[in-house]
Amino acid sequence: MAEIADQLPPDPAWKQKPDTVDYMGFVCRPFTGCAGLQRRWQPVQGLDAQSLQKRIDAAGWGLKLEGDCIREPETSGKTTLCSAEGHVQGYEVWLNVVSESSYRPESELILNIF
Repeated sequence: MAEIADQLPPDPAWKQKPDTVDYMGFVCRPFTGCAGLQRRWQPVQGLDAQSLQKRIDAAGWGLKLEGDCIREPETSGKTTLCSAEGHVQGYEVWLNVVSESSYRPESELILNIF
């Protein structure tokens, strides 16, 4: 899964957080094929839908981004600004740009692979 995550070309200004690997379900154990990987980049200031779609296209994923990746001024609380989902090399991929609050203008790009 990390090989798939590595296909998304990040902006050099993005700060990558450590990857998280979750084993879903109480019967799921390491190396059984039922893990999920999450990769996060923060902060992602000035990220717009067009530049993110270009990065998705460069990865060769064939996913369509929905939303404009811009926080509306009247929005309160944590919200998803834009997202894309689909299947890449047999794995389910979710890509979301999330904003924590109107008081914190930076966004976070979250990639989940299951």
